[in-house]
Amino acid sequence: MLNFNNYLLVKRFAGSLSNNLLLRFSLAGMLLFMAYTSTAQQNLIKFNRKTSRSGLSQSFIRCITSDKNGFLWIGTNDGLNRYDGYTFKVYLNDPKNKKSISANTIISNYVDSKGILYVATENGGLFPKNFTRWF
Repeated sequence: MLNFNNYLLVKRFAGSLSNNLLLRFSLAGMLLFMAYTSTAQQNLIKFNRKTSRSGLSQSFIRCITSDKNGFLWIGTNDGLNRYDGYTFKVYLNDPKNKKSISANTIISNYVDSKGILYVATENGGLFPKNFTRWF
């Protein structure tokens, strides 16, 4: 038999149960939303286009590699470009300097396991750069 006191107990229990479920669903929803937005932000990739207007010697890139210092070495038909993430430095053939690259057209570049950059030019030159000898 249900008397008034039992009715109040059942009503209080049912009210607290529904509030508890509502709170749990709200918390679960907030956690899912936060997890989704945090992973979505991590997957964003931003690209910045670099052209001759931003310092690249030529927009036609023949080869590209990176070294252990984080520089990008970009070979073009108009020299070797070093990009540090902010600016370009262009290395061109200088007939007066024996340590300069032999031609401005860069065919290929490669960094070996010791960190030495090799640059191949159109006239068959292969020049190692160990960061203390050239440039």
